[in-house]
Amino acid sequence: MTLYDHMLKKQRKQLATQKSKQRIARLHNAEPTEPEEKDGVEDLPDAIAVTIAAAPITQPQSQPPKREVLPPDIPENLVRRMAAIKERIFWLRAVYATTLSQECAIEANRYLVLFQDLAAQLRVKAPVELEKLVRGHESLLESPPVIVKPTIPLATQHWCEIRAEAQRYHEPRRERPPGYLSDGLQQFL
Repeated sequence: MTLYDHMLKKQRKQLATQKSKQRIARLHNAEPTEPEEKDGVEDLPDAIAVTIAAAPITQPQSQPPKREVLPPDIPENLVRRMAAIKERIFWLRAVYATTLSQECAIEANRYLVLFQDLAAQLRVKAPVELEKLVRGHESLLESPPVIVKPTIPLATQHWCEIRAEAQRYHEPRRERPPGYLSDGLQQFL
């Protein structure tokens, strides 16, 4: 029997005993007894209750390797950080180009400003490394941030569409009797 089946069987048994106690209390016209104190697992979905009931892991399997901490102003560290920021900027701009997500554009602008600040530091320490990092992408990485225009709320867009439809609406023409010939003077009547 799996742990899941065991938990289900236990829950059903507790529910059956609780119902039988309530039935007996009704027969004797007595107040129903307070339900027994629960540990809270019964209220959770079955899959989560099984996970909680399983034996918890006390220690991680292995310790993560310690990273070598370099001072932030070393040129090698600056180049590594700037390469990661450059990739993030490219990714965010690609996502913005396909989804037009304002959040992506704003985040890309923040990373671009950070990249340009680090580039100013690296330009003093190692201009050759900066040239290698930026080569081919100067127009994107050295330009000012893109202006993000505020979006128009959907309610406003919907209101404008309804207003335009109302303005385009024309009253339908009246039906003309059979055999009617227009003499061109009807508009004056």
